[in-house]
Amino acid sequence: MRNHFQGNHMPEQSWEERCCDLVMRGGVTSGIVYPRAIEHIAKEFTLIGIGGTSAGGIAAGIAAAAEYRRRETGSLEGFELLGGIPDDLKQDGRITDLFRPDLSTVKLHKQLLKYVTKDEGRKKKRIKVGLLKIGAALTRAWWNHKPLLANNYGICSGMANGNPPPAGTIAPLTAWLYAQMQEAAGLDHDDVLTFGHLHHAKVPGPLQAMVTTPGYRAIDLRMVTTCLSYGRPVEMPNGFNRFGFDEEEWRGYFPHPVVNHLVRHAEARQSETWPRDGKLYLTMGEEMPVIAAVRMSLSFPLLFSMVPAYTVNFDVSEKPLSRVWFSDGGITSNFPVHRFDSLFPRWPTFGINLKYTDRHGNITRRGARDTGLYLPQQRGGSQFGDLRDIVNEPAAATIKDLAGLAMGGIFSSAQNWHDSSYLQLDMFRDRVVEVWLNDQEGGMNLAMAPDLIEGLAQRGRDAAVILCDRFRERRSKEPMSWDGHRWARYTATMAGLMESLHRFKRNVDQHGTGELSLQDLLRDGMNPPCYPPTSQDSLDAMEDATRRLLDYIDTTAGYGLCDNEAHQPFCNRPKPPAGIGLRVPF
Repeated sequence: MRNHFQGNHMPEQSWEERCCDLVMRGGVTSGIVYPRAIEHIAKEFTLIGIGGTSAGGIAAGIAAAAEYRRRETGSLEGFELLGGIPDDLKQDGRITDLFRPDLSTVKLHKQLLKYVTKDEGRKKKRIKVGLLKIGAALTRAWWNHKPLLANNYGICSGMANGNPPPAGTIAPLTAWLYAQMQEAAGLDHDDVLTFGHLHHAKVPGPLQAMVTTPGYRAIDLRMVTTCLSYGRPVEMPNGFNRFGFDEEEWRGYFPHPVVNHLVRHAEARQSETWPRDGKLYLTMGEEMPVIAAVRMSLSFPLLFSMVPAYTVNFDVSEKPLSRVWFSDGGITSNFPVHRFDSLFPRWPTFGINLKYTDRHGNITRRGARDTGLYLPQQRGGSQFGDLRDIVNEPAAATIKDLAGLAMGGIFSSAQNWHDSSYLQLDMFRDRVVEVWLNDQEGGMNLAMAPDLIEGLAQRGRDAAVILCDRFRERRSKEPMSWDGHRWARYTATMAGLMESLHRFKRNVDQHGTGELSLQDLLRDGMNPPCYPPTSQDSLDAMEDATRRLLDYIDTTAGYGLCDNEAHQPFCNRPKPPAGIGLRVPF
């Protein structure tokens, strides 16, 4: 199906009149849930913001490429290609072959497959024992096998260096993924898809007034990786210029057109810092290849090699280069559902969240038992979520022994607390659909049978159907509709905003004994302790804005504080209110 248009004009269809963001959770082979889900959503919505980590990042990258092709040509062929991936991977052994090891780690790969390949005769026993022992087996490999360390702490680089696949078989993951993205985008193999392609794509006419605001990105793909050297997540693209790369190393991670593109861009962007010691400037801005960001996000620990980069150590006088490591984005944010949110959203952000049955194979969400899907059907509930539909919390159920404490309790909480906190809020969870998987599906199951792959793919499409059904209509009195979501977000935001404003004014009025008041600081604003204003006019504007804000807060005394008066306008709203405060970006 092709629909062509000239300039910014497109023949009007439903997807040109509605838009959405989409965020997907990581989960190794669980990503087979996403292709048909994305294809279905794309038939009804234009994709603006697209995000995910690990397997969710793979789906996000191909979805962004397909959206780019649609914007430029009007064709849905990129999404049709994406939707057909499960059928391709149902062929015997193709998922396993995607995870093809490098020559130096072939033996380790065979050991891994013993734990994740299931024989029919002992299926349930092998699944339970295997999933518990995978971590232990790979940990033993970490300490006992030099090849794993030499291969940058992973069995697979994604390019199967020294171990090319036989003719006619599927390419290793990174090479396969690059080919899929280029084809979905409608670009030649050597015309590398970059974030710049996405940011400057055409916008459907009916959406231009809404989307083309200052600083907009026409297709806002965001990937999350974890920089273990810094101990924090890093979002891409971000325009950082602090990292460099080694050309020879990166040719072992990416197809040649990708590295050639990075080398050309590095040579055009020489600075005082780069190049040095044979390392080249690494762009994380618009010239960054999308495949590079996706690969950095999907570096599942020990299965995939971590991606090395370099940075200048300014703490040492000689300013030597230090190696830094990028690993899986899911380590620090496996479901970054908040990345496209605003205080009052212009369009919905859909989330597809992966959930797993307990150790007995039970779905612990009552509403998901029949279909394996769950989308909240009512508002309300406590700050710990809507407890009326939960039988037993899966994470709590795993804490039965020391292994459960370490993996199901401590590690899971450390990994997911940030994302889970948002999912418990009334103005978040109503547009996040849960897709439930059992222990034979997704995860580290590298050899799923065709019927399991088909079931997961169809479950993903069904999840997309119920999301689209909920948010298709722009105007509705239903509590769980788009208008209901916006109203819940508005009231929660206003309660949080009023509380934050009054707290700000209280702190301004009640400064500590012996310290300068804010007014005193402003009077000496041209000679402050740090960050001086650029001019007296700038300082005058700061003073005027501050005075006006404080005067306005005085006029809203009591709004949203909910101390005593029942008539206060923003009481009895979603709990907790939307917190208004500083949040460190990725």
